[in-house]
Amino acid sequence: MLTKIITMNKIYDETKSINKLFRIVTNVFGISKQEMTSKTRKRAYVEAKTMFAVIARQKLLLSTVEIGELIKRDHSSIIHYSKVHKDLYKVDKTYKRMFNLISNVFTDQPFMADKILSIDDKLSIAHIKLDTLEKENEQLREAMTLIKEAVLTY
Repeated sequence: MLTKIITMNKIYDETKSINKLFRIVTNVFGISKQEMTSKTRKRAYVEAKTMFAVIARQKLLLSTVEIGELIKRDHSSIIHYSKVHKDLYKVDKTYKRMFNLISNVFTDQPFMADKILSIDDKLSIAHIKLDTLEKENEQLREAMTLIKEAVLTY
């Protein structure tokens, strides 16, 4: 029984973390989850998928197959995203800044590469966290409304 509860909690925490990462990435890029999982090859969508895949691989320790299923891509695409990420991270300052921002918001770390974040970065992180929490709050309110309706009709 205890093992089952621990396993259920692990699955719940993993799902919660995956949803949190989706919310952060979609908030930063200003796209929906459907757009992020679409087959479009527009740069913003591809970069969102790349950052999602790399963070999911590094922080959540998901397999390439699991990440591929989440964003409707093949596992080989996830491997490709990792390779592209390494190159972009070295050369593209904007990409690097956005990746670090998303990674720091996801892990709730106030520091980035042993440097204190600039005020602009801290403000960006605060806005992203606020947007993410507001959307989560809205989802919880909708769930509570549905639960109340179900209880009243029962």
